[in-house]
Amino acid sequence: MRAFSATLFIAAASLSGDAANLNKRDVPYNPQMCIGDINTLSQQLIVDAFETSVGFEGVMEIHNEEQVLEHLLQQSYRGCCVDTPANIKEEDEAATIDAVGNYASHATAALFAMEIKKPDFDVTPPANEHFRGHLVDLTGMINDLFSCVAFNTPEKSLPIIKEYNSTVADAFAKASTLYAED
Repeated sequence: MRAFSATLFIAAASLSGDAANLNKRDVPYNPQMCIGDINTLSQQLIVDAFETSVGFEGVMEIHNEEQVLEHLLQQSYRGCCVDTPANIKEEDEAATIDAVGNYASHATAALFAMEIKKPDFDVTPPANEHFRGHLVDLTGMINDLFSCVAFNTPEKSLPIIKEYNSTVADAFAKASTLYAED
């Protein structure tokens, strides 16, 4: 299989996570921790290209990348999800919006790349099945993360967060539809 960007793994990587392990924390909200976790997750989506082998070995390479992204998504959830809403400062609010915006941009690009690479994955059925099986799970985890971010977002900025969530949700829906075809 040709070289391709690790961004392809947003949908598959975080998807295999167990959403049941994600619980809100009963601690004060730390916006810097949440922002840092989202930025780390976002940066993982733009890792430089790597070579993957065809067949089972290629699927295992993809799976290993998924494990890294899954861990980062769970870390972001833990950093952003608390039981008590925060009274965040204006600069933290702006930084959160920037972090979520970058994440939405990278996630959307990764899902688009998955759409483009689908013909390559079609020749390796385990890879195609792997992506298809995980898109639904990741969609739920991403929705949970966006819900936590929205929970701590001041009312005036909530429409921006909701727009980013909608953009990512639309990209997941499109990729899910494409990978469901076969």
